[in-house]
Amino acid sequence: MEPHARDAAGYLRIMAVIVTITFAFRATNSMIPPTMSLIAKDLGFGESEIGALALTFMGCTFISSAFINARLRSGRRRMLFVAASWAYSLVFPFFYFSGPITLWILAALAGFSLGFVTPNIMTAAGGAGRDRKSVERALALYTLALSTSLMVSPSLEGLILRYFTLREAFLLFAPIALLVGALSPALPFPEEGARSSTPARGVLRSPGFAVSFLNQLAYQIPFAFIVTFSSIYAVQRFSATNSAAIFLYVAFYATSFAARFALTARPAENLTALMMLSATLTLAGLFAAWAAPSIVIYAAALAILGIPHGLTYTISVISLSRVFDMKTRNAANSYFSSTMMLIGAFLPALLGILADLMGLRTAILVLIIPVAIVFAATLALARRLTVLLGSSGVGAG
Repeated sequence: MEPHARDAAGYLRIMAVIVTITFAFRATNSMIPPTMSLIAKDLGFGESEIGALALTFMGCTFISSAFINARLRSGRRRMLFVAASWAYSLVFPFFYFSGPITLWILAALAGFSLGFVTPNIMTAAGGAGRDRKSVERALALYTLALSTSLMVSPSLEGLILRYFTLREAFLLFAPIALLVGALSPALPFPEEGARSSTPARGVLRSPGFAVSFLNQLAYQIPFAFIVTFSSIYAVQRFSATNSAAIFLYVAFYATSFAARFALTARPAENLTALMMLSATLTLAGLFAAWAAPSIVIYAAALAILGIPHGLTYTISVISLSRVFDMKTRNAANSYFSSTMMLIGAFLPALLGILADLMGLRTAILVLIIPVAIVFAATLALARRLTVLLGSSGVGAG
């Protein structure tokens, strides 16, 4: 029998499962793109091919999340979630044997399974509380678990790569990945009640969904560079070792953790003000990364960019929880996760082409323009939604 969020003990048990499985899946998921990129580089892949590899990984996540998970009722989603969690857990050892062809297959398998894992954990966190404050605290705690894992993962992998190869790193992360499969049956699936009358088109056209989407998109642009090319950039520009290049992610995820910890300790009321702060820091961080003359300054730029990383995703998922009720929230979360994954898939491919044409450093500078435009559109739309300013009430947008 599942614990219920309506009593304190049940709430704590639910959050323990959510936090642990979130930590395990994100700690392992986050090491796939940069490590896979370095393996691909060793196999002779060019920047465009590495971008296409990232497209395969994240594009498969989009397919499973948007076209399958978003359309399923709670019971079937639970079964697929458990199966996908085990598939994800068991794929890690096979990266050790990857070659120029099998690397593409493994990227597709890992990505496809994640399309069932990510939105269901988000939905579980969004259904863990009894009122808006407890729901938003649960979502902030969920994103804090994400940041904790993202800080631990590169620290651990950076240490591993001092003594082991890139391929062996996947073997050593496999036990953590197994926790995802082992804990998957314990993840609570909130009851949806009657099927929502809001169609997919209604969810996607909701102003509340648009704000969450645009807010995340503005940060997804630099984040795509960071997860796919930052390690390669550090090696090429600053002659960093593989271990040092991975350790740079610690600076990024440490400040992300600090931002999410602050939101967990004190849930935000005015989300629009946080969006403005996130926009300012993102643009400043991108410029600092472009101008960095040394690896130390580059690490500082990543630390600046880590703060909006911690803020942006948390703001987006809390926005969704304020705008959509539980009947529509799974669909909203699935479409949100899948569209972000799809965009995150195409962005590395586009960045790879851009880097081939003008180099990675110039590509960083060029990113400032679309980021500024999208943030401006986000803030213009967000100011129209009073629910993001802290007003009570939930609507379908």
